[in-house]
Amino acid sequence: MTKLADLPDLLYEERIKRRMTLHVFADHLNVPASTYHSWELGRHTPRGESLVKICNELSINANELKAAL
Repeated sequence: MTKLADLPDLLYEERIKRRMTLHVFADHLNVPASTYHSWELGRHTPRGESLVKICNELSINANELKAAL
């Protein structure tokens, strides 16, 4: 199970694995690059629809990740 504390590292690793820039990946998730960057740094946590989009994109079970909140 992916834990919320692991999310910043997971976001970064998956973005790099896909060879996407921060701006491109943020656009792909339909969020501002500054918002996405704050998630990668662990300063803020994605919520609601953004969290679901991330889970879908990375094939993470949304319910498991939400339970870690």
